[in-house]
Amino acid sequence: MFGRTRDDLRTIALYDLLPALAVAGLAAVDIVQWTGSGQPTNAQRFSYLAVLVLGFLGLLVRRRAPLVVLVTLAVVFKAWDHLFFAPTAQIPFSPFLIMLVLSYNTGAHTRNRKAVVGALVLLLFMASGIWNQIEGRQLGQQLNGWVVVTVAWLIGKGMQRSRDLSSSRSARNVPGLPLPWSARASRASCTT
Repeated sequence: MFGRTRDDLRTIALYDLLPALAVAGLAAVDIVQWTGSGQPTNAQRFSYLAVLVLGFLGLLVRRRAPLVVLVTLAVVFKAWDHLFFAPTAQIPFSPFLIMLVLSYNTGAHTRNRKAVVGALVLLLFMASGIWNQIEGRQLGQQLNGWVVVTVAWLIGKGMQRSRDLSSSRSARNVPGLPLPWSARASRASCTT
């Protein structure tokens, strides 16, 4: 299909399409069975639908432009929260889930300065709610959310490191290239 192999299509379906569809399914439940606090207004429902469409599109392209998607959706979600909800209101769950996926994705697909920028964006996204804590308004379990987002970013970094180690191991085992010292030493000890 359009010059792609079957493995490419399987990868696109597995890593791009299925997570986005899973979040979209949860978002549909959010719209029908409002998971935020209180009864929503029509403006909140329609704005939520617009935010979710943008989030769905962001999830589809998150591996190609991880930092751009993270920054865009973090700004949109925070602006939506501040424009359409009272400071004490609990927003629906789907935007947090999308940020969780983007947190992992940022850890797994950014390096060097981009990784630091991504971590700072996540920190600002989560810490922007600290004013509610300072003013004494408890918003559910924010600390738990901070921990989960941090763990997702760290798991992404761990997966990136694992991929790097795997590719360096396979590069070392290419026929015709000299073996690393440890491999030569283990082979020499086996032959004696």
